[in-house]
Amino acid sequence: MPAATTYYNCPVLIGEGGPASSPNKFFVAQQASIEETLPLLPVKSLGQTSVLNTIPENVLQGTISISYLLSAGSAGGKGSLSISDILGWSTMDRTIPLELNGQIGVTRFQNAVLTSFSLDAGAQSVISCSINLAYYKQSQALTDGGDTSETLLDTNSLEYAHGANSTPDAGELALNDNLFSFKFDLTESVTPIHILGAIDQTQLLKGGGEAKMTWVGNNLPQALVTSPDELCITARGASFTASSCGEAMTESISFPLGSKGDENAYMSNRSIDVSEGGVLNGTATLTQFY
Repeated sequence: MPAATTYYNCPVLIGEGGPASSPNKFFVAQQASIEETLPLLPVKSLGQTSVLNTIPENVLQGTISISYLLSAGSAGGKGSLSISDILGWSTMDRTIPLELNGQIGVTRFQNAVLTSFSLDAGAQSVISCSINLAYYKQSQALTDGGDTSETLLDTNSLEYAHGANSTPDAGELALNDNLFSFKFDLTESVTPIHILGAIDQTQLLKGGGEAKMTWVGNNLPQALVTSPDELCITARGASFTASSCGEAMTESISFPLGSKGDENAYMSNRSIDVSEGGVLNGTATLTQFY
């Protein structure tokens, strides 16, 4: 049965390694939710109209959704969550999906895998991100996270910019100071593999994945302007860099990403308007499959 828990403006810990490891990355989520679904099958006896029993029809499916602003700050010695951290958790450059554990507010989770990551950077704006995770272990229940509040992280004071209540000495928010908007989307498929009679999965299977970079607006990057008959971008790429006002942080994404699959990025969509004496306007999308 579904059981959703949602937090707003809450501290989040996350990291690799499984149940015994301590999460080593920190950020403040504008909104974070955990939902579990366990498909149930009603069982009836021959000749009976009432349900006599209920059994699980399939394994537990847990989903975690987190939205936050890209930022840097201090939180009890925990490092800031960077774009490179998240890309390293994906199956982009690995064969076996990486399992993560973490804590959202007072709720802990274990054995989760990354299913999608999105970054949205409007022109001259702060940058919002979202992470989606999934877990399939019925025996690894959610547990109490201990002493955590909007101002404390395991008894350590928080100083972190998170959009809802940010000050100059609380870390800094990343900005897109370009005249164009930028969006990055990564999605991937992970399937749990079970053996007969086992509740927990014995293996996680990597499926297909896709990463996209999209630019919209004025002054589009020169790297996207190719000849009309050259749609495939190979042996070259494009990148996006975000920084904070105080230059405390710089984040970047470069295409194509390192991958165990195809390491080429392709122009999958392009609409560019060039006028005499004007700047470039339009939309351009690079896509990489892995």
